[in-house]
Amino acid sequence: MACPNRNRKRPRTLAFRCTDEEFEIIDKRIKVTGEVKGDYLREVVLTGKVQISVGKFKSDKLAYAIKNLARELKKIRDSNSDEELKTLLNETHILLQEMYPLVVPEENELV
Repeated sequence: MACPNRNRKRPRTLAFRCTDEEFEIIDKRIKVTGEVKGDYLREVVLTGKVQISVGKFKSDKLAYAIKNLARELKKIRDSNSDEELKTLLNETHILLQEMYPLVVPEENELV
């Protein structure tokens, strides 16, 4: 059973709606950082910046996301499903767009 709100460090809840595409972009950004969703959103809203800190847990989460992506790509490649492939390629592109600026200087842009 969850503890009562009065006993929580952060007793208030904040929610918002977004499109499926916005959700996918936000979700991919969160995965890239390795942060917990609440921590990521709080940091973005309060500071306007996202810090990527390297640590075993966070790098493991990113490695897990990449491994899942590779597994899905292989599965779809083997099944020859065009619609699934398009969806996965779109997700891959979004993930790479979010990762690219973290490892490459700002003047270089991913297409």
